[in-house]
Amino acid sequence: MALLVESGAGVAGADSYLASAEADLHHAALGWEGWAAASAQAREAALRRATRAVDGLYAGRWKGAKAVPWTVNVLAWPRHGVVDEAGAAMVAADAIPAGLKAAVAE
Repeated sequence: MALLVESGAGVAGADSYLASAEADLHHAALGWEGWAAASAQAREAALRRATRAVDGLYAGRWKGAKAVPWTVNVLAWPRHGVVDEAGAAMVAADAIPAGLKAAVAE
């Protein structure tokens, strides 16, 4: 089954915050050859597990509120109303934060 990546648009059935190609670039930039040696199926499964792990570990700690109903997308992002301690907007409601993508890659 192909990886279905959340773009920030509230993709129905999305199962990863990060596309395989993005993860490939991340790992290549860090010189982690083990990632490239894994099969495409194994890399996609790892991204699915990482997405679930990040959502599970940080459930209840995310700022803002889910931007799409749980019936459309079970992932915690995209979110709206994400602000820092000073009240400044941090992430657009139609975006997945770069730090979240990096966490999934790791």
